[in-house]
Amino acid sequence: MPGRRPELVLDSEGLTHVMLGSISWTEIAAVGIREIKSQSSTQRVIELVLHDPAAYLARAPRMARITGKANRRLGFSPANISATTLPVDVNEVVTAMRRHHPELTIRP
Repeated sequence: MPGRRPELVLDSEGLTHVMLGSISWTEIAAVGIREIKSQSSTQRVIELVLHDPAAYLARAPRMARITGKANRRLGFSPANISATTLPVDVNEVVTAMRRHHPELTIRP
């Protein structure tokens, strides 16, 4: 589709996600691939473990604030990138994140 924004953009400063907004590498303590199970399915996400989740939520886009607060209540990071919305495998995305920010901690 012409004019459609990319789902996720990575650069030397951080990432910009269509739902989460911009997050700098310095805000991210670690990333990991996590499976979130519900009664009927399992969803893979890239979990962004933030140094200061409250600071992120204070400036996050409205929908990200709503879902982020719900995620925190369930014990997850407020910033997660769903695998279902990405055009490539989550492992490729995590590898690309590490290329842009070699000091990034990857959680098993």
